[in-house]
Parts: sequence; C-alpha cells; structure tokens
Amino acid sequence: MNHYPLKIFFFILSGLSILSGCDETYDLPPSVYSGIDLSYSNSLKTTSPVISVYGIGVTGADGKDSLLYDSISTKEISLPFSINDNSAFVLTIDSITDTLTIYHTNTLTEESIESGFYYKYEITSVNFTTNRIDSVAIQDSTVTSVWNENLEIYINDNN
Repeated sequence: MNHYPLKIFFFILSGLSILSGCDETYDLPPSVYSGIDLSYSNSLKTTSPVISVYGIGVTGADGKDSLLYDSISTKEISLPFSINDNSAFVLTIDSITDTLTIYHTNTLTEESIESGFYYKYEITSVNFTTNRIDSVAIQDSTVTSVWNENLEIYINDNN
C-alpha cells in the first residue's frame, strides 16, 4: 500500500496550520499626550477660546516645527511631549500670543513585546508668558497613555 499521498496531505495540512498561526500584525506603542483644559479666569464667561498651538521642537513630517492646532474653538487640547527635559509651545489664544514651557522627566516604559517601548512623563514645573494666560495649574503631574487632565490653563479674559 502506497502511503505517499497520505503523507503529502498531512504535510500540506501541517504547513497550512503553521502558517495560519503566524501573526504579522504590529501594534504601535500607545500615544502619550498631555491633557490640557482651557478656562477663563472669570468663571462667568462660558464660550470656548479660539486657539492655535505651534510646537517648538515638535517636528512634523517635514522635519520642521509643527502647527498642532489651527484656530479651533475648544476648551480642551492634547499636546505631545519631547524626549528632552522640556516641551515648549507657542499658543495664540483669541489672537493674543503666549509661550508655554513644560518641564518634565521621562521614563521609558515597555508596553508589550509586540508594540515595544514608549515614554511616560512626570511634569515638574511650568513656565509661561502672561499676555493672555493668567495662570497654569498642574492637576495631575503624571502623563501616561491614559488621557486625563494634566494642566489647567486659566485665560485672562480682560484682554
């Protein structure tokens, strides 16, 4: 009795089983952005400010500093951090420009074997100009892949 066709059948079946078990997907590491709420110092004003944000040292696809938000009306933004010890931004709030520098420490964290590593940040301090920004409060200094409010920017509504 010739077992050759039976061996070929089991060889093909084994090969297909092995190939179907391989997973060719790559999971990207999680994105880590700081959550920032915007509110006016005068709690009576309830409209959303019109904001543009330009990242200093935050490069876009063209390798140049990036425009992160362009004249949007919002009370909430998310900003990426640099792997350096500070991240700087130019904010234009209701047509008045301020700078915001967030100082932080970085911790390289492993997500999984599939997605690799990503940075977690710990905000240590914040500097800003006061053309339109009244004050900045650190609400939660830990910036991770889970979105939460890290900073509250209070806008001077007397301008």
